[in-house]
Amino acid sequence: HPGRVRAALGPGAGGCCYEVPQDLQDDVCAVLPEARARTTWGTAALDLRAGCAAVLRSAGVGAITTVGGCTIEDPALYSYRRAQVTGRFAGVVMMAP
Repeated sequence: HPGRVRAALGPGAGGCCYEVPQDLQDDVCAVLPEARARTTWGTAALDLRAGCAAVLRSAGVGAITTVGGCTIEDPALYSYRRAQVTGRFAGVVMMAP
């Protein structure tokens, strides 16, 4: 029952900073228009969290929470794109009793 599923999307590369070539944005947004974004300096970008949330909604997920924060902008958040150093991240999936 997807309506019983709850999802939380953590910080990530935000549409404010995740610059991509226009043709890549066009290709992605042809399938997932919710991912279309512009950087703060006005170039083509992708909002990956918005895209993920749209996929979850279309699958019928009952509750979607987004925890903000752009990993490219915020030095307190890990970002390979910003630091060019590998790091760690985790995904958690659990079933309530």
